[in-house]
Amino acid sequence: MTLALCTAAWLALAPVAEAARPKDAVVEEGLPIWMTHGEEVRLEIVSDLLESRNTGSALDILRSMRSDGYDGPMLDLYQGMALRLDGVTSEAERLLLLAQKRLRDDPRPSSELCILYADDRRIEEAVEACEHAAKVSGGEIEADASVFNNLSFLLLSVGRNDEALEHAEHAVQLDGRDPMLRNNLALAQAAVGREEVAFRTLQSTMSKADAAYMVGVAVDRARGGDAARPWFERALDLDPRHPLTLMYNNTGMHNSTGQSAVSSAPEPGSALDPEPIGPPKESP
Repeated sequence: MTLALCTAAWLALAPVAEAARPKDAVVEEGLPIWMTHGEEVRLEIVSDLLESRNTGSALDILRSMRSDGYDGPMLDLYQGMALRLDGVTSEAERLLLLAQKRLRDDPRPSSELCILYADDRRIEEAVEACEHAAKVSGGEIEADASVFNNLSFLLLSVGRNDEALEHAEHAVQLDGRDPMLRNNLALAQAAVGREEVAFRTLQSTMSKADAAYMVGVAVDRARGGDAARPWFERALDLDPRHPLTLMYNNTGMHNSTGQSAVSSAPEPGSALDPEPIGPPKESP
C-alpha cells in the first residue's frame, strides 16, 4: 500500500515487477490467450492483473485454471493475494498458509500473511510472518527491501525500536531510491532518540516543516507529547500555518504520559498495502 505522508501509514509494500504482456492478446481462434495457453502464461497474466489490482479478472483466470486441473502452489499464492485485496480474509489466510508450506523458499506467502494480519490488527502474528519472510528472503536483492521495511514498521508499532532501526537501515541499503523507505528509516531514527538525524533524513523527501512535524509524531509515539512538543513548535516556526501540525495540536492527539496517542497498529489498507505514505509496500 505511496502517498503523501500520513501519521497512520508509514510504509508501502512494492509489487515485484513481472514481464509485461498485452491483456487483450488473442489467438487465431479468437479466444483470450489465457484460455488457450499453459500455466506459465496464465500466471504471468494473473500477476499483471494483481499488480493493477484487477482482482475480479485474476480470480476468473485462477478458477478456470483449477477447473482445467491445475493445482500448483502459485495458484494458492495468487488466489490468496486476490482474496486478501478483496477483503475475504479467512479464505485468503487459508490459501496463503498453504502456499507458505508449498513454497518454503519463497518469501511472498509470508509477506502477504504479514499484510493480512496487520490489516486485521493481529500484530504479533504479523511480526512473526514478516520475520519469517525476512529470514527466507535473504535480504540481498532490491526486491527484498519491502520485506525489511514492513518488518521495521511493525516492530516500531510494538516498541521494538532498536530492531526496527536495524531493519529500516537494511531496507534503505537494498533500495535507497524509494522515498518511503527513507521516510520510515527516519521514523525509526527518531524513535531511538536520533532526532536531528531523522530530521535530515526526512528533508530528502519533504519540506523542513513537514520533516519537523513527522519527527514530532515519531517522538510522540515513542516518548510522549512533552518530548514531541519542541518538534511541533519547530514545524510552526518554519511554517506558522502548517496544517498538519495545527490539526495535531488542535485535536489533542499528543499527550504527556509517554503513551502515544497515535494507534500502535497500522490502519487497514495503509500500513501494509501497496499504495502510497503512504501505505507498506507489497510483494507480488
